[in-house]
Amino acid sequence: MLPITLAVDSGYKTPFNAQYLLEKTIIPAMPYTRPKGKPGYFRTKDFIYDEYY
Repeated sequence: MLPITLAVDSGYKTPFNAQYLLEKTIIPAMPYTRPKGKPGYFRTKDFIYDEYY
């Protein structure tokens, strides 16, 4: 008997693993991965704090 849901670590969060589990009718429970973005694209120091808004 296969499990209904399988929790995995972020190291196993790949499209191949997700597709394999879904084909076997197993729902993968994978952690959220923060978007990487481009390094230095939006820097905090480029914005000016305005308490009015």
